[in-house]
Amino acid sequence: MDFSAFEATPGINVIVRTDDPVYTHIAVSDDFLKASGLSRELAVGIGHFELFPQNPHDKQSTGVADLRASFRRVTREKKKDQIPVQRYDLQDGKGSFEQKYWKITNVPLLDEAGDVQFIIHSAIDITQQVLAEKKVAAIKDQESNYNLFMTAPVIIGILKGANYTIELANNNLLEVWGRTAEVVGKPLIKAIPELEAQGFIPLLEQVRNTGEPYYAYAFPIQLHRHGKEEVRYFDFVYQPFYEAGVSKPAAGIISIGHDVTEQVKARQRVKNVVEQATDPVLILMGEELVLEVANQPLFELWQVGPESLHKPFLEILPEMKDQVFVNLLKNVLHTGQPFYGYEEPAVFKRKNGTLETRYINFSYQPYREADRTITGVLVMATDVTEQVKAKQKIIESERNLRNTILQAPVAMCIFRGPSFIVEVANERMFAFWGRSAAEVLGKSIFEGLPEAKNQGFEALLTTVMRTGQAFTANEHPVQLPRDGSIETVFVNFVYEPFREGDGSISGIIAVAVDVTEQVVARRITEQNEQYVRALVESAPFPIAAYEGQEMRIVLANKSILNIWGKGLEVQGKRYAELLPELRNQAIFTQLENVYHSGVAYHAQNQRLDLIVDGIPKTYYFNYSFTPIHGPDGKVVGVMNTGADVTDLNLAKQQVEQSEQNFRNIILQAPVAMCIMLGPDYVVDIANQAMVELWGRPKEAVLHKPLFEGMPDAGQQGLEELLANVYQTGIPFQGNEMPVNLQRNGQTEVVYQNFVYEPYRDVNGNILGVLAIAIDVTQQVLARQKIEEIVVRRTQELAQANASLLRSNVELKRSNTSLEEFAHAASHDMKEPIRKVITFANLLKEMLNSRMDQHERDYFERMEQAAKRMGQLVDDLLEYSHVSERPHEMQLVNLNEKMLRVLNDLELLIEEQKAVVTVGQLPTIKGYRRQLQQLFQNLVSNAIKYCKPGIQPKVSITARIVKADKVPIAVLPEQKEQDFHLIEVKDNGIGFEQQYAERIFAMFQRLHGKSEYAGTGVGLSIVRKVVENHQGYIRATAEPGAGATFQVFLPLQEEFIATTQKKGTNCIQEGGK
Repeated sequence: MDFSAFEATPGINVIVRTDDPVYTHIAVSDDFLKASGLSRELAVGIGHFELFPQNPHDKQSTGVADLRASFRRVTREKKKDQIPVQRYDLQDGKGSFEQKYWKITNVPLLDEAGDVQFIIHSAIDITQQVLAEKKVAAIKDQESNYNLFMTAPVIIGILKGANYTIELANNNLLEVWGRTAEVVGKPLIKAIPELEAQGFIPLLEQVRNTGEPYYAYAFPIQLHRHGKEEVRYFDFVYQPFYEAGVSKPAAGIISIGHDVTEQVKARQRVKNVVEQATDPVLILMGEELVLEVANQPLFELWQVGPESLHKPFLEILPEMKDQVFVNLLKNVLHTGQPFYGYEEPAVFKRKNGTLETRYINFSYQPYREADRTITGVLVMATDVTEQVKAKQKIIESERNLRNTILQAPVAMCIFRGPSFIVEVANERMFAFWGRSAAEVLGKSIFEGLPEAKNQGFEALLTTVMRTGQAFTANEHPVQLPRDGSIETVFVNFVYEPFREGDGSISGIIAVAVDVTEQVVARRITEQNEQYVRALVESAPFPIAAYEGQEMRIVLANKSILNIWGKGLEVQGKRYAELLPELRNQAIFTQLENVYHSGVAYHAQNQRLDLIVDGIPKTYYFNYSFTPIHGPDGKVVGVMNTGADVTDLNLAKQQVEQSEQNFRNIILQAPVAMCIMLGPDYVVDIANQAMVELWGRPKEAVLHKPLFEGMPDAGQQGLEELLANVYQTGIPFQGNEMPVNLQRNGQTEVVYQNFVYEPYRDVNGNILGVLAIAIDVTQQVLARQKIEEIVVRRTQELAQANASLLRSNVELKRSNTSLEEFAHAASHDMKEPIRKVITFANLLKEMLNSRMDQHERDYFERMEQAAKRMGQLVDDLLEYSHVSERPHEMQLVNLNEKMLRVLNDLELLIEEQKAVVTVGQLPTIKGYRRQLQQLFQNLVSNAIKYCKPGIQPKVSITARIVKADKVPIAVLPEQKEQDFHLIEVKDNGIGFEQQYAERIFAMFQRLHGKSEYAGTGVGLSIVRKVVENHQGYIRATAEPGAGATFQVFLPLQEEFIATTQKKGTNCIQEGGK
């Protein structure tokens, strides 16, 4: 085939054969050779993925898998396939892989039969474009992070390397340093040299080398800022950071801090204020309330001097003994609870002997040591005597104004003077402040309500006082006491200057309205809207909202986008434009009806056919369309909520189909079956076999409680059996259970083999009971007949002891009759067994495709049980044969018999890969058929009871022993006789020696039917054969070490020579 024209085509093009998974190159373009650096000889005739293997260093690479999948789609669908962007790394000349991105197109070439013979594979290298786009995205991401750092409300800096080069310094840090962004990229000490002598380098070294962060609080740093030296205080942390794969030392330090200079200075100012306070301040220590600290205003108020320091309070002011102050002070000392007094009268005895009453505002605070123990009381007081007297003077003159304010429907008060003394305030204002009248009246508002300080009100009030211009604010936040804590209250208020008659401003009238509830309610509404939107976005079920008659999408959460197979680009698109495949489905009509009628629509298990990623898919949904109303009550859109119940519906369909299949099996089953529901055992379904077993019309029992439709079945123990299965879930199996039933107009005893199984739903809950029954009346009656005959014969044998001859005659006659009956019973029992197996196989073949594994197991168990019953009948018949001795013994060459046994067991030996070794065996006088049965049972048992994974090995040997070597007591007449000892040894599973006698008993087994097949009759036949030959048998074994069966048969002298002449050796091995 000439590919010269293809080779000249422009672009990276390859023709590949569709020999999945190789995809051999047939031809390549010249541009392909240029791009790959290969010769045409190396590029043609080789598999594509052999030439371009997967990058072993990129564990996430999907290039090979994606390209192979594209080839397979082209082959399967016989149409072009494209991969817009595919990463597929290529090896360079040195064996290293280079990151590559491609735009790939695969086009099929069809043969005359219409099948894809070749694929034209074209690739365009878009690596530079993809890397450029990624770089742009990375730059944008870095810019975002950088802007975040630069505008952060804290001080942030990043130092890198041993020289602590400034990698980043945000605006706050540059302001603290008093530098510009030019310091970035320079070593810290070179950029900020004043830090070198302040110990910062050792701190940074410590953090970088140990990896332990360093925290500092109110740390003083001397900086050269704006042309002068300045000390500022900072709270900061030095946190190490590391490069990938490197532990210590750290790659650098991240510093985050706050400038707390103003806070530190404020604390210093407080100390100075305490020392230089204009109001009395004192500290009383101990139980004696010794004056430890006092300032000059205190001395002036008490009219004492510094000599009173270190003296008890009552020694200084004995007149205070009968006043309240001592008790108040000691209560604070003992309980730690502060106390505040306002305009409290205190009576002082002056030097001239007169008593003077002063009005004091004071606070008693517990004075604590460093360990928080209370050792004294800190007292701060203000002499408000003049204010109290002034207030008393103006009360009368301002009563009218007071009444107006007190009765106002809003909070109102008057502040007097530059200290803003609260002259009057109504109850609404006190409630607003969270203070009683006593706490604020007559005091500066900032004294009576210290929480109002530092919130900007001092400046506002001062400005109004100074300028006479009223001030109005709406929804202004204020920190005020509420129920023992500080809360933010929102208020609309007005500060109006209060003018005297001459026009001078002497105070301010304040009017306030608490609008906290309105503001909080509005903010809660806004937060709720944000919360609802976030909740919708993150909801695990589909939610969308459509606006207007065109149903434009204004909201679609991730769940519904995943169902649609769409991205965020759906915003603003019309619903019909986004999902055209729904046009001919009912959903568009439903949406329009909801929009026009305003009535919500709800659908359950609705089928919708959607196209997701270009593939039609069927879904089932529960969904609702709810109208969205505007402020005027009109419908402005539709809210769509739903739930994907596809899996649930498919599972439901499968359960329904499985339930129907199960019911069909019951109806067509060859054995009697029915299902009874609930605690009353209502017959839900019953097949014809069960109806015939019950002996009454189907309509008499169907859909009725069992014991209502069949009252004769009650009071026979069935109620308790059913209740136990229904309540516990434990199945019950009954064998040959007699039940009295009304059949054909009379009471009959029906013997049944039956199973009661709990009938469950898909969740395992018990719904009722499944009953399976087999009528074994004929078999039971037959067995009972046999037992009656055996009893009768036993009685006859007992009577025959008086007359041996007559007994022998009668015994022979009885054995003949028994054998005939056994043959007849065997025939009568095997025929129904055969039919059960035949019909079960037919039913299994008919229902094979509709049954699940659980139902197939039921058929398998029924078939195996029937086969075991058939085998049991055969074994019983064989046992009856060996019980009847033939008239004469014959010469039997045991070597010939053994060869026949091995031929009969050839298939078993082959299947088990067994090795059977046979030594020389004697010729004895005996019963041919019985001896062959003896060896067949022994050898087959030796092979059957083998250990899994171990090749079975069986050996048969013979020798002559004396009677005293027989481990079993022999008859007196045999004590001088020799015996043939024939041993059958195996390497099988063995058994406990204590069971050596039990294994020869009829129907005795040491293992379950599921482990090793059998009826438990075989070894009984062996013992019977040995006894028929006046011999003995013994078994020895050990678990896991095999077993040995020793058969002792009497030796007859005339056969010794024959035995030695006719003995042979042979080995038979499976597969040979």
